[in-house]
Amino acid sequence: MSVLEENELTFQRERFTQEFEVESFPLGEMHHEEIGGAIKDVKIRVPREMYENLDENDSLRIYTLRKNGVLMGYNIFVVIMHPEYSRLTAQHDVMFLHPDVRIGFNALKFLKWCDNQLKNENVLYVTQHVTVSKDYSPILKRIGYEISETIYLKRLN
Repeated sequence: MSVLEENELTFQRERFTQEFEVESFPLGEMHHEEIGGAIKDVKIRVPREMYENLDENDSLRIYTLRKNGVLMGYNIFVVIMHPEYSRLTAQHDVMFLHPDVRIGFNALKFLKWCDNQLKNENVLYVTQHVTVSKDYSPILKRIGYEISETIYLKRLN
């Protein structure tokens, strides 16, 4: 497990465990409240079976930000072999940072640290997505990301 300390903050890779699921759920609820938009009324859930399977196959990357040991944020990716390029790629699933750690350069440092972890695994590229309601694309652009696609959402049910 790789750890970088920034003041009281630590960044690390973690496994998907029942403890992590329980610990992260309140942050997930905060995240859903902030960005739910058109699907705000849909109850969130942790995709337990999917995460367990991905973790067992070494395809899940859970990067966390902790303050004094308390979970304050996460950035979760699925790392897979790209079918056309035959190289590892990282597909962003979800990221959330508690408002208390969004100060200063914490988000920037955390994102750069996550990228470095993936780079050290020889990942060819990373995709990140942001919501319109909490657009952190300026931070992504600052660390070298380029806009690649635009995604639209239409609620059907």
